Amino acid sequence: MGDDLREGKPTPLLAIARERATGAHVAALARVGDPQLGPDDIAALQAVLHATGAPEEVERRIAELTDEAMAAAKELPLAEEAKSALADLATYVAWRDR
Repeated sequence: MGDDLREGKPTPLLAIARERATGAHVAALARVGDPQLGPDDIAALQAVLHATGAPEEVERRIAELTDEAMAAAKELPLAEEAKSALADLATYVAWRDR
C-alpha cells in the first residue's frame, strides 16, 4: 500500500477516501503522490483511509459485484461444473489477498 500512496495511483480506495474526507484528512490526502513519504507518513495516510471508511466501502462493493457476477453465471447456458468453476474463480479473484 505504501508504494501506491507514494506513486499516487488512482485506486478506488483513494477515490472513496478523497470523496469522504473533510478537514485535516483532506490535507493529509494532498500528500498522496509524494515519493518522499516515510513509514510514519504512510501509516498516517492509512489511518485516514480507515477513518473515511474507504476499505469497508471497497470490500462492500467487491462483495456486491462478486454476488452479481455469480448470479449472472448461474444463468449462463453452461454445464454445472463450468458454473461451479466460474463461482470459484470469482471468489478467488475477489478475495485473493485474504
